[in-house]
Order: sequence, then structure tokens, then C-alpha cells
Amino acid sequence: MSKHKKKKSIKKNGVVSIFPIALVIGIICIIVFSIFAILSIIDKSYGIAIVFGFFILLGLSLVIAFINCRIYYEPNQFTYKNFFGVKRTYKYSEITGIKYGASDTIIYVGKKKILVDSMADSKDFLKLVNSKSNQSVKSVKEKLFNDNVHNSGEFIFAYSIVPIFIIGVMIFLNILGKPLKLEDLNCVTTKINSYNEYINDEGNTHLELSLEGYNPNFVVYFYQEDMENFSQFQSAVSSGVDFNIYFDKSVEDFENTGSSVDMLTDIDGNTYL
Repeated sequence: MSKHKKKKSIKKNGVVSIFPIALVIGIICIIVFSIFAILSIIDKSYGIAIVFGFFILLGLSLVIAFINCRIYYEPNQFTYKNFFGVKRTYKYSEITGIKYGASDTIIYVGKKKILVDSMADSKDFLKLVNSKSNQSVKSVKEKLFNDNVHNSGEFIFAYSIVPIFIIGVMIFLNILGKPLKLEDLNCVTTKINSYNEYINDEGNTHLELSLEGYNPNFVVYFYQEDMENFSQFQSAVSSGVDFNIYFDKSVEDFENTGSSVDMLTDIDGNTYL
């Protein structure tokens, strides 16, 4: 029995396209950052909404690249379809150079460059290109990570998309943590009849305020971390000082439902929250 291995035949017809992961990531980017952008517009943070719009465009570009970027190859020629859907057909004999880059491969036809994305299944096509192109064609190969990373193209793609999500989440958290403006708050001035510390189901400690003239309680969430001069606050309540209780204007029917307290001062100018 012969011990010689048979050479694997080169596939001479096929399509080179970007891996579906690009489509998935693109759709996720569009959905997630569209939500962030809408919330920013509602919050009237138009500058941040524009930033999220940029990330939406990045996601859209991935979707378009997945749909449009194609190489249709045959035994004697191939057709390249670019990002904008424009098609050009070339013969293998027209190839003047091949550059195997750190992430992508570039095929030169004269002054024209044909990009073979690293996120595309292009092995069979590139084997065919090497077998069909002229022997004089200049071929340059650049090694990435010294060839220590398997599927390095996918590694770079995944590695580069992570910061986009991190930046987006940081911006979104910045929106959530943005201080409220005074004009965004309602204010009632009254006495605090009593206050009561309670622990919710998650184990967080809050402070309920019973206000004079209001049946429902108002709540200071996480008061131990956020409330200043608690002993002075206790003395002011005992002395019957009037307090200014500020809360979000978006709270409707607060007379009957109560609200969370965003800012707490007294009429003597002391600030507690």
C-alpha cells in the first residue's frame, strides 16, 4: 500500500463571504445603541445621542459588509463585489501581487486593490489564486502574533468589538448617573413628623420620611451612603424645622403615591442629601 498522501483538490468554484458572526454583532450593535440613543434623546442629551449614532453606523456597516462583500470565483476568473455592491470581474492572469497582511489579504490587479477580509472563509479561493496566478507575482506574508494565535483574524475582530461595547456601556452609565438639575425637580416645604429606617428584600437600608400634610411616605434610598450630617438631621426633625423635599418632576400624583427624595435641605440652608 502506498504511503504517499493524496493532495487535496482545490475547490474551483465558490463564494467568499464574511462569517455570520459579523452580522450577529452588527445587529446587536444597532439594537443596543439605538436604545441608548433614544434614551439620550428623551433625556435631551443630544451630544451623547450623536455618539451612539456613530456606534449604530458601525453596526450597520457590519451588516452591509456581510450582505455585500463577496468574491465569486471560477476556474479562470473571479468577480469582486465591494462594500457598495459594485462588481468587477478579473482574470487570475491579471494579478500582479498578493499581500498576506496581519489581518487581511490584499490582491493587486495593477493599481487596483482587492481586499479579502480576515473574517471571510477564503482558504480555497486563495489556494486557487496561488495556483492560477503567474509565477512572477510578488507574494508578501506578514505574520501576526508570530503565528501563536489560531484564527488571528477572528481574534482581532472580537478584540476590537469589545471596546465598542465597553465605551457604549460607560456612556450609558454616565447618562444614568448624571446629576439632576434643580429645574428638573419638584419641591415641597413641610415638616418631617417622623422617619423610619427599613431594609428591603435585597438587604438595602433606606429611610422613610413621614411628611406633615402628606399621607404617603417619601423615601431616601441608600441614606447611609448618601445622606450627610445625619445627627444634625435628627436634631432638626426634633426641633420641628421645615424641610425642603426635592423629587423628580416626572413623578405624578405624588400627594397620593409618595416619591423617592433626590435632594433634602432645611429652611436654615443646611443640606442633608
